[in-house]
Amino acid sequence: MAANLPNDIELVTRLACFGSADGTFHVLDKTLGPNQAELFKSVLKERGQHVVKRLRTIANRKSYAKKENLLFSLAATINAFGVDGSEHSTDSLCKQVYRLVEGLCENPCDLFNFIHYDKEIRTTKFKASWGRGMRSLVANFYSSKSPEVLAQQITQCKSGHGFSHKDLMRLIHLPSDRVASKGTSLVLKYALKGKKALEEVKEEEVDENVEKASSILMSVERLRQTQDTEKEIIRSIIETNSLIDKQIPTHFFKLPEVFVGLMGHMTLDFLVRSVPRMAELGMLDPRASNVQKVLDRLNDAKAFEEERISPVTVFVAQRKYDINRHKKWIRNPHLVQSLKNAYELSLMNMPSTNKRYLMACHVDDKTISKTCVTGTSCMSPLIPCLILAQMLAKRETKPDFIYFNQEGNTTELKLTKSMPSVAVLEQILKNTKGPANEDYDLCEPLRWATEKQKPFDCILLVVSKKKEKSQDEFREAISQYRTEAGVPNAKVAVLGLAGALPYPNRDDVNYMDVTGFDEEVLSLLRAFFIGLPSDDDD
Repeated sequence: MAANLPNDIELVTRLACFGSADGTFHVLDKTLGPNQAELFKSVLKERGQHVVKRLRTIANRKSYAKKENLLFSLAATINAFGVDGSEHSTDSLCKQVYRLVEGLCENPCDLFNFIHYDKEIRTTKFKASWGRGMRSLVANFYSSKSPEVLAQQITQCKSGHGFSHKDLMRLIHLPSDRVASKGTSLVLKYALKGKKALEEVKEEEVDENVEKASSILMSVERLRQTQDTEKEIIRSIIETNSLIDKQIPTHFFKLPEVFVGLMGHMTLDFLVRSVPRMAELGMLDPRASNVQKVLDRLNDAKAFEEERISPVTVFVAQRKYDINRHKKWIRNPHLVQSLKNAYELSLMNMPSTNKRYLMACHVDDKTISKTCVTGTSCMSPLIPCLILAQMLAKRETKPDFIYFNQEGNTTELKLTKSMPSVAVLEQILKNTKGPANEDYDLCEPLRWATEKQKPFDCILLVVSKKKEKSQDEFREAISQYRTEAGVPNAKVAVLGLAGALPYPNRDDVNYMDVTGFDEEVLSLLRAFFIGLPSDDDD
């Protein structure tokens, strides 16, 4: 049974959710530009209303693996409406798209991303000024926020893709009647003039909003002008004003005092990512004064439940700490254990998809000990297999696991929810020895599942490196499984951990090909296995 060919709306949906209309994804190639935008020009001529409804559904359900994919699709839609160069901001559908963009642009980074995509897609490139729709979008972004929030945001993300807040202010000519308060006016003047705007504030202009906004702006300015020899002043400014990493000059991160100042309010994600750097600064040595605070955060189950840190983030931090390549720190066994606990907590807080899973893996014995995973260079191919297997074992209901080689050589892996990492690795490793492991056949897991008559919703095939094979035979094996197992919409994802050989299949909306592994891949696979929005969801 051949796969149902995807229609144009399904291709648009796949692009908006995954960043690729043909179902392929490479962790090192995330370029979105005019070539991908061409899809929207043909679709919008006939089904503009349908496209806008679908993009609204994706936004409301947060079905995208990355917000950037949807922002690009919205920029492509707007430009496709105005492809003839006419003024399109008064068009009803275009206004609806701009409203969607306005809701998605929660911070300046989102706004800069959207403007960048708009510029890249435009056939006429940038003119001297923007259309009414873009000017209104940018004006609403700045005028709709409280002065305190706006001050925080413009100091956390000062520029993006070659645009600064000053550039946007000059392009929109924000009228004074759109500025809600004196505090907002001060923040916008600061975006244009910098420190000079703070010096020009008159005493009679100061109200509560001005005071809150100026306090944030002045603390960032004061920190920026502080010498890196004034360590205690730096710590005090960060701690007293609850400044976050994005508001701190990068050259200050060579100082332990920066992390001490951040300790009470930094996010768990940033703390985990900073473990190697703090260790290098001697802050995580067994007798260091602040190490206990770090250990407490890494063992805080409630914090992991609230923030939902990616297991990949934790494992990378753990791996870098264990390697200690240049022997820059004293190994702290308590920290090692806390990082293991943090990894377990991150796995347990990954959301379940409530699907029936088969995970099949193959690891070339020549790459077992090599750190060669594309996108995460500190990992060997065994580690993504471990993370994915443990995530499924802990969060999904009775998933199946197999190790496969060549035709007729498949081994079931008995992995359980409570099995430690070492035991999982041992089960995989014992299958990598011997001549049978020298090659593999991607069709083998599908033959196994067909023979066993197991109805899986999701099949994940993980290989250390994709090899040149007959893709027609592989597609036929997928089709045969779906037919004989009675699961016509079973989703199949192939994850190649190294190399760049794609296995594309644009004509199968329930198939995905991924090359490389990083934090984003987990989100991508989850979004794919949950399923794309359909007409019933619009």
